[in-house]
Amino acid sequence: MCIQINPFRTETHFYHDFLIFIYLFICMVKRLMARIFTILIPTQVSEAV
Repeated sequence: MCIQINPFRTETHFYHDFLIFIYLFICMVKRLMARIFTILIPTQVSEAV
């Protein structure tokens, strides 16, 4: 009974998963960038000055 194919439903599910993936990816990148900036920027500023 679950094998019935509904293209609209699978499409919306795909877009939903895609949006969740993008959201998680952006969160990961933001966290990573924040960590990198906190590590790198003070040393770069002190080297530049």
